[in-house]
Amino acid sequence: MNIVNFKTSLYVGIVLIALGILFNKWLIEITIVPDSNLESLQLNFIVLAIQLTAISVGAYLVIKRPSIKLSIAGIAIFTVSLVISLGLAEVALRTIPTVNSGTSHMHRIPHPVFGWVLEPDVEYDNVMDEDEATVRVTYNSSGWRDVNHETERPDNVFRILVLGDSFMEAYSVGDEETFSRRIEKLTQASGLEVEVINLGVGGYGTLQEYLVFRDVGRQFSPDIVLLAFYVQNDVSNNNLDMESRGANYGAIEVASRPFLNKNSSINWKISQVDYEGATRRFLKARNALDSSESKFIARSELARLGSNFLLDVFGEFKLFESENSLELNAKDHLLDVALVEPDVVLMDPKVASYGVHYCDEPVEIDSAWEVTGRILARLNAEVDEAGGQLIVFNVPALNEVDTYLMEEAITASGVRSELCLESAPGFERLAGVVEGLDIELIDLLPVFRRTTREDGINLFRLSDGHWNPEGHSLAAETVVSALSDRGLLLTTD
Repeated sequence: MNIVNFKTSLYVGIVLIALGILFNKWLIEITIVPDSNLESLQLNFIVLAIQLTAISVGAYLVIKRPSIKLSIAGIAIFTVSLVISLGLAEVALRTIPTVNSGTSHMHRIPHPVFGWVLEPDVEYDNVMDEDEATVRVTYNSSGWRDVNHETERPDNVFRILVLGDSFMEAYSVGDEETFSRRIEKLTQASGLEVEVINLGVGGYGTLQEYLVFRDVGRQFSPDIVLLAFYVQNDVSNNNLDMESRGANYGAIEVASRPFLNKNSSINWKISQVDYEGATRRFLKARNALDSSESKFIARSELARLGSNFLLDVFGEFKLFESENSLELNAKDHLLDVALVEPDVVLMDPKVASYGVHYCDEPVEIDSAWEVTGRILARLNAEVDEAGGQLIVFNVPALNEVDTYLMEEAITASGVRSELCLESAPGFERLAGVVEGLDIELIDLLPVFRRTTREDGINLFRLSDGHWNPEGHSLAAETVVSALSDRGLLLTTD
């Protein structure tokens, strides 16, 4: 039985040689495994073996142009050899670490007011880079990165409530290594009866944090509300114009969150979330993730890589969907809301992405800070009304602390002459805003820079830019020290 005739041998040989030449680490990096460690010996070996095999077989077919006759026994031997080869490849691939940095968007579920919340009673492993760690992330029965808390405050207990984004959700460190848990341990070690409640959620802007306090946080009757302000993107998260230019996720971000109507300087008007539509599409993505083929791909490295390759190369190829691609789809489905300001004026994307760090603040950034100031004023008033005190602390980013990465960020921005990352104009503007509102500010930037530059201590996960355990520890120690020095940690009678 002639399986391959002379002419077909030539064509197949040419194709194999071409594939052998094209199949290299660059192709893998942009398609199949963009998050893998491409310097690993295993991957180098796999790539080289595939290249040599394809080119050798292709050359043989082109030169010899054999007419191959295969018996049933030959086909069986070939099949067994193929299965064994695929099995060895699967084992080899599983030794190559892949990065899964960041909270799984499959655990951010739609919410009619906040846009999204964390799924209650969930545990998952966040697999960091090979040089870092794998951390266990848990959400409590109410959907917060915290232990469970009683709503009514116990007698003689001083309560601290934490609001913030992914730095406070802290999915890059273990449960006991988070900023909130460390603050509680430090204060309790000083003999104080302190309870710390963490309501930080990845991706939140200041408006969402205000809404969380209004609808959830104030029920706990906190004595202090700590607001973690991430200058790098909180200003853009609060401003529809900036989000419209893709400062973070582009259209997805615009569709993901409620916004304060900037044109309503007197009235307080917030956009409405398309909760029903978001829920319907989110459940569709969740059901797809639970399908048998998705579970197979999630368990098999070869299937996952092959699926990602086909999706990246052919775009709309949907026969198989990997867990990662489904999470991205879920993000699209989840973060889809209606806006109340259809007449958005799109600003320069450079300003949207880097404007908060410009030496001379653009008009658009000034407008975004004004919106942010209104939100902070509202939050401060409601915290005060609830019997607590609002305290803001800034959250330094990796490229605002490390000089090498700062230079890389400036170079990559394309607006080198406009940026002043070292002098940190965004941090100065935040200080001015909170001072004008008579809100206490704790500045973490100086101690983060000193610890990194002078002491040589790494405070960040290099794989995702969030604080590592040392970063959370330093932040907690600095905040507790500032609260104590200012006489703000008082026992409750």
